[in-house]
Amino acid sequence: MEELAVVHYGKDYKANPKGDEFPIYGTGGIMGYTSLKLNSGPAILSGRKGSINNPLFIEGDFWNVDTIFCVKPREGIVPKWLYYNFINTDLTKLNEATGVPSVSASNLYRLTFKYFDYSQQKK
Repeated sequence: MEELAVVHYGKDYKANPKGDEFPIYGTGGIMGYTSLKLNSGPAILSGRKGSINNPLFIEGDFWNVDTIFCVKPREGIVPKWLYYNFINTDLTKLNEATGVPSVSASNLYRLTFKYFDYSQQKK
């Protein structure tokens, strides 16, 4: 994964101004809307705390909270290809907690996927 994408942490949104421009994503999906953006798609959102096995594919601008990672594909990586790899991987294997499921960025970077060149990824 480290060669395929960059993992960004989310941020708390409670001090954000209300708005209807940009969705605020948490592990359960859209939590509300704000007038500030934190990231832009295409990106994969992958749970950090709570629902860690339900990745989302996002296009456009958005805000992601601190319970969900924003995974941005590197140059030469087809975003949807990377997303399909995420949804076909049991991310619960990365769980590091005994209570609420939890994943660290370093564990997410340890994921391995069979790599294909760009034209094969597009197919």
